[in-house]
Amino acid sequence: MIIIIILLVFGLIFGCANDEEWQQEEYDSAAPTYESLYNSSVTKTNWTHMGPLNVGGRTRSLLIQGDSASSIHTLYAGGVTGGVFKSTDGGESWKALNDLMPNINVNTLAQDPKNNNVIYAGTGERYGGFRGAGIFKTEDAGANWTLLDNSSDIWFVNKIVVSPNNSDVIYAATSGIGSAGLKKSVDKGITWTNIHSDYSVDVAVVNKDGTDYVYGYSEWKGLIVSFDGGANFTHKVGSSSFVLYDATTPNYSRGSIAFSKSTPSRGYLLVSNAAGQLYGIWKTSDYGANWTKTISQDNDTTKTDSWLLSDSRDVFDDDGNGKNCSGGTIDLNDLRSQGNYDQYITVDPADADVVWVGGIELFRSDSAAASGSFNKASVWYGSEGSYVHADQHYIAFSPTYGRDMPGYGGTDKRA
Repeated sequence: MIIIIILLVFGLIFGCANDEEWQQEEYDSAAPTYESLYNSSVTKTNWTHMGPLNVGGRTRSLLIQGDSASSIHTLYAGGVTGGVFKSTDGGESWKALNDLMPNINVNTLAQDPKNNNVIYAGTGERYGGFRGAGIFKTEDAGANWTLLDNSSDIWFVNKIVVSPNNSDVIYAATSGIGSAGLKKSVDKGITWTNIHSDYSVDVAVVNKDGTDYVYGYSEWKGLIVSFDGGANFTHKVGSSSFVLYDATTPNYSRGSIAFSKSTPSRGYLLVSNAAGQLYGIWKTSDYGANWTKTISQDNDTTKTDSWLLSDSRDVFDDDGNGKNCSGGTIDLNDLRSQGNYDQYITVDPADADVVWVGGIELFRSDSAAASGSFNKASVWYGSEGSYVHADQHYIAFSPTYGRDMPGYGGTDKRA
């Protein structure tokens, strides 16, 4: 009798913060045995992978490598429970790059703008409850990865940015019980220094006359801005500037920052409230020196046009069957609020007035995020042409991007 044993490997996400240490202990103990399990059997023969082959995962980061003369690009995707994947044919096929790394909870990817072979992968998923193992680095386009030792005590690496001025300089927004804060390295990740101590969930860097303008966001303090490479910070949106929340009952939470490539002085900030609903969008036109709130939270449940972002509940909320995606009265008893789970804001690389916002679905404004200017660009239900799986986590623009083709996106289901 021939006995065939099929090994199935599943990635499970449990968003229970109280279980983080227990989950990580189980994860760490299992990781070293992965290779021996995959390549062994009761008869000492090698395992053969039987599938599944067509199952995606929650994609939190995308990198696109290429130039405007080429229509085929190399892509890198970071998955919360899958690691780093690479495609050399524009996304038609993918290869796992780091299956046997000690930690494959990849939350953010950053590429050296002056050397495409150098990529940093930040691990740990703050909004899913899986602790990471720090920051990993490859210098050969993903063939080999090395853990940056001085980052190993970081639980959640939420965002990594390489300085546009100096490849030796890297910024990382980190949080968790371990070493947390807005961090900076001046030696390509060998050592790290906290340049701001608050838990940081996002960071952006803009080149202004050879100086790094650094923007960080903390769930507790809001937006901080530095005009000297992180040496000094000022609160621009948050408790030290104008109050977003009552000190006793905090009312704002996760935030995302985006600046325009074509007009670097223009930037946007998206913030959800403590309940996961949209709290507001801010805009700056002077490199972050001043910020104007363009959209405020709106609790008017009598509105019927849910295609407008001015009905702010529709960004991070939707009812179970999608009925109010195409109009109709909003049923507050059937709404889901998850702006602290799926959220991003980004700017068209060629037009600073075109802004994309991701929540449960995808929205677009052609009027610099003005109130009422956002139209829904995708729907999460049905089978029509604008269908995109729910829960938008990331968007990246191709070098051959056209205004009506937003590039590549990462959702709960796939890249």
